[in-house]
Amino acid sequence: MELAICYSEVMTDWQAFAHLPDEAQLWVFGFKDPLGDREKAVIRQTLETFMPQWSSHGAPVECGFEIVHDRFVLVAAISSDGVSGCSIDSCVRQFKFLRETHGLDGLEHSLVFFRAQDGSIQSSPFLRFRDLTESGGVTVRTPVFDTTIVKLGELRSGRFELDFQHSWHARSFPLPAVAE
Repeated sequence: MELAICYSEVMTDWQAFAHLPDEAQLWVFGFKDPLGDREKAVIRQTLETFMPQWSSHGAPVECGFEIVHDRFVLVAAISSDGVSGCSIDSCVRQFKFLRETHGLDGLEHSLVFFRAQDGSIQSSPFLRFRDLTESGGVTVRTPVFDTTIVKLGELRSGRFELDFQHSWHARSFPLPAVAE
């Protein structure tokens, strides 16, 4: 039996982003393994130190972050003249620091995140995920996470966690034809 998930029940209210408009840029940093309390504390400390001084071409960056489902760090930001490439690099450097000094790698882009039938969030390299789609381990109703969303409005509208059939994953990882 497949787990039925009401996405509005599992999503947060995004308090850290309440002051930001839908046009704010969004970055999703996914972690292969669940983050424990120690790891989350290190991430919070790093980002809480960085964000108040974050600027883009001298203009302050309005920003916030949330740690979601013990798997993802979501960072949203906006600046009067846009968040420049150099400014984005300064944020990414924080995640490189976390990887290099604490072994917390939120920069691994070859992972696909999905909910297993028991509701737990799993990560899988692309090729292994393809195997799961071919073997029936993933169905049209398997919830998957879109780590490629780029605007806060996409997050707020529910685009972060979707059924496989409604996500970009369905175009990249075709399911075998089966009767349901």
